Amino acid sequence: MPRWAMCCAAVAPTSASVRPSIAQRRRHKMSNRMSRRDFLKLSGIAGGGLVLMVYLEGCTTETATPTVVPVTAETTATKRPPFDWQPRLFIKLDQDGILTFTAIRSEMGQGIRTALAMLVAEEMDLEWSSVRIVQADADSRYGDQLTGGSVSMSMYYNVMRQAGATARQMLLEAAAKVWGVDPAQCKTEAGYVIHPDGAQKRPYGELVEAASKIQKPKPAVLKEADKFKIVGKGLGHWDAPQIVTGKAIFGLDVRPPGMLFAAIARCPVFGGRFASYDDSETKTIPGVKQVVELRDRIAVVAENSWAAIRGRNALKVVWDEGRNAVIDSQQIMLDTAAQFKASTKNNVLEAIYISPYEAHATMEPMNCAAHFHEDVCEVWAPTQSPQDVQRAVASACSISVSNVTVHV
Repeated sequence: MPRWAMCCAAVAPTSASVRPSIAQRRRHKMSNRMSRRDFLKLSGIAGGGLVLMVYLEGCTTETATPTVVPVTAETTATKRPPFDWQPRLFIKLDQDGILTFTAIRSEMGQGIRTALAMLVAEEMDLEWSSVRIVQADADSRYGDQLTGGSVSMSMYYNVMRQAGATARQMLLEAAAKVWGVDPAQCKTEAGYVIHPDGAQKRPYGELVEAASKIQKPKPAVLKEADKFKIVGKGLGHWDAPQIVTGKAIFGLDVRPPGMLFAAIARCPVFGGRFASYDDSETKTIPGVKQVVELRDRIAVVAENSWAAIRGRNALKVVWDEGRNAVIDSQQIMLDTAAQFKASTKNNVLEAIYISPYEAHATMEPMNCAAHFHEDVCEVWAPTQSPQDVQRAVASACSISVSNVTVHV
């Protein structure tokens, strides 16, 4: 069976921060047809002068650049060589005093990218305008990246605060060492370390290299809640300006040259599979390239999504619905109620609360793009569990997990 090097299954948006391929960085030439982004712009939805924007790298010829007011280092006669300080795996501070926060959890509208970055910026004493947010790829160094159960904040609240506080303390000690003063007499504010005399100050950007040589404090002292300047404030959803103006890049926007599209026919009953199918009509549809049998479903690969969808709809499939064919929600509820009643003891007040079956699915079309090249498979997917995707792709392609890159 031929393996198409690149295809996209007709699929929820990623976290508005899609990364380009690790293969040759080729840009997709934009069509002159009106896109959904153009429509949003022309219809006046894009209103807003929020200055906080996500730095996006996509597959278009244009790169969205955030409008921010960075804390810049004072100019010096001699230009310093570039230096980025990374005190923790998910935070990086550069010589312009810009904090890049790498979000290790998936953004699904709950604002987790914004919230976690706020914790770090708060403890570092940075201006919010000096923060950038990028999305992490699947990487075991981050630990378990599964997003679910509404536990991201409870799990990482102290972790992110400690990371920010540690970086702040190291910057403070670096400045104190330059000045030859007691670090305990210095303070930090808005991206600067303030001298004990109150007149001198040094921007964080000038201190990153010196701070990288300071031993990390264990543990750093956290702020009292009444000192918060960022946490608890209505700063807005970081990704919202990009989304409402149509600038956010989603999984469905990935368009490497030569990409094909796939639409999949699945059994309407869980656990079922196809018994037989007739694809003769499908193959007559312009743009259809191939019909591919999978374990329990059928994929139609085509030059564009509309041809793939039309080809899938033209399939004449006989489904083997299996043992779940006769099961329905009402019967499941009746059987469950009977089990509870049988186990209820005398003189016990009982109440049964019934919730209908709900699909754990997005309102948008789910999507996933995959590019197989040089024994490496890259995937762009809106997923809650990047590492599960990594393992599944490795198994399907018979390659090592280390050869699978998942862009969330």
